[in-house]
Amino acid sequence: RETYVRQFTTYDEHYKYFAEFMTNRIKWIDSYFNDPQYSFEPGDDFEGDGTLDSPYLINSVADFMTFTHLLSTGETFSGKVFMQTADIVLTQNGNTYEGLGKNALFSGIYNGNGYSIYADIQGNDGCIFPYVDGVIINVVTKGSVNNRGNAGGIARSVRTGGAIINCISYMNIINGSNVGGIVSSNQAGSYIINCFFGGTVNGDTAAPICVWYESREGTYINNYYVNGTRNDTEDVYLERDENGIDKNQISRSLAGYMNGYLEDIDPVILQFVRPEHVCIWNYVGSQVILVHNEILN
Repeated sequence: RETYVRQFTTYDEHYKYFAEFMTNRIKWIDSYFNDPQYSFEPGDDFEGDGTLDSPYLINSVADFMTFTHLLSTGETFSGKVFMQTADIVLTQNGNTYEGLGKNALFSGIYNGNGYSIYADIQGNDGCIFPYVDGVIINVVTKGSVNNRGNAGGIARSVRTGGAIINCISYMNIINGSNVGGIVSSNQAGSYIINCFFGGTVNGDTAAPICVWYESREGTYINNYYVNGTRNDTEDVYLERDENGIDKNQISRSLAGYMNGYLEDIDPVILQFVRPEHVCIWNYVGSQVILVHNEILN
């Protein structure tokens, strides 16, 4: 590794440089020394141009951690497009991911392309994705969230203008205040479309798709969950397009229901993505999955 020597004329200049240096390095220093594969600098350019034709590629844990770090610093990626190209295991090689919450906002398009994100998140308010007023599509999440704040299996909350589309969550979420299998909360003018929840939610107030404590005006279309996934201390009535099914109904038929909706793609989805960007559903090993869209690879 190269060694850099820099001269400073004042104490304040030295302090400012050192503080910035440590902020940029401390979260990644363990992975840097444990495995050079995960060495990266926050702000490194992603492969791609951030457009629908050439999205920024999330190829590795390092890419995803760069992405979430930039979100945590205030970047929203408005107008930018991301595509995941591999399964992401955020516990790999001792790495940890604390998650993002209400202090971050994603305004771009994140296409998981049917690949999974695995995380075990512990802390307050942490989720895989933060507030979203952009689009999360084709994402599969696995693992757990142990969170005394508000938690969702995909994102913390979907805000006005945002959409969670064609996503699957097998997350087990416990101890939260307001816990949703897909998101904790939504706002008017938001969308949750063609999603499936097969994990568990256990909190003060819990629901298999969205707790819905902020607004009853968000749009819900063709969402499914497994009966018995919810355990809470308050009764939250569900008056939305959510469909409870038994475990023995998780089958090729369920995948067919989800694909049936996609055959005549709702104009709502076309506001956000092209038809060829939407992954199809399949049934493998007692689970419904999303098939990687080779047209994008």
